[in-house]
Amino acid sequence: MKWVKAVSGIALAVGIVVGYKFYNKSQTASDVKSKLLVACADDSQCAASVKQYFDECFNANYDLGSRRRSGDLDGPSFADCLNQKAGESFTLRPE
Repeated sequence: MKWVKAVSGIALAVGIVVGYKFYNKSQTASDVKSKLLVACADDSQCAASVKQYFDECFNANYDLGSRRRSGDLDGPSFADCLNQKAGESFTLRPE
């Protein structure tokens, strides 16, 4: 019976780590999307492109990381993806 407790403890720990990585991904996605929508506030075509292509480009360019490295978004590739999908190059001014 000791092995059952050990396996369930390990499974619980792995579940917490994986859940935390997906939680961080979700938080990063909502933060980046809200900042892009604020930056595109004056341009309705830019905002529409962000709303339409954000999820696809974000998922393609976000790395969950590893055991010792946190997840991160490849910003330049993400921006290139949005521009390519929209068929137009949008330049965002820094806040």
